[in-house]
Amino acid sequence: MAELRAQRLSLSLAAAITLGMAGCEPPGVAEPLKAKAPRAVTTARVTQVTLRAAYLDATLESSNWSLRFFFPATKACARVIRRDARVEYRTGGPVGEVQSAGEACDPVGIVSLPEWRDRRARSRGGPLPPFTARFKSIYTDEELVLVRGRFPLTGEIGWARGDDTVAVLPREKGCNDVLSRGVAPMEFHAQGPQVFTLVSEEGSCPVIGFAIPLRGP
Repeated sequence: MAELRAQRLSLSLAAAITLGMAGCEPPGVAEPLKAKAPRAVTTARVTQVTLRAAYLDATLESSNWSLRFFFPATKACARVIRRDARVEYRTGGPVGEVQSAGEACDPVGIVSLPEWRDRRARSRGGPLPPFTARFKSIYTDEELVLVRGRFPLTGEIGWARGDDTVAVLPREKGCNDVLSRGVAPMEFHAQGPQVFTLVSEEGSCPVIGFAIPLRGP
């Protein structure tokens, strides 16, 4: 009997250790971006679409939210992500899933960083120290600059690809010095309209989005 009780205790301890280890992964390192609400399907309208290198920069609007994404600039996605098209957006996966008339085109990037930050409960308290970001420009147009490199704080909003990701920067004066150097301290802001900034002696440059690196069209 004593031996049986010892075996049961050993199994209970093993189960407790297993459960404890399952909850030990730091939040935001590999957790996909997701809304706090349960998985659901929402009808949305595509309100704008702009081709930027290998991406379709598009905004989806429902009756109670507006989210901006980057999609792959493929023929299949071009049929789904069209201006004024009605689509179904499903929470789940890394950044959600989009379908229309039986065709799918899933986002590969997010450009609504305050919304993603605010949807995700953070377990840490207090400000984080800046970390060094390193990158190089891969695309520029009249509005945006896309840079590819290492952005170590992306896990704070659940973006798990910080070691090699594309960051979306605005074409503004505060970003010129950062872009010319290709390296800058990266700051995370738990509140306010700017979630991430790249800092230089000339000022700061807001990071407004992230995307998975894709080959050009």
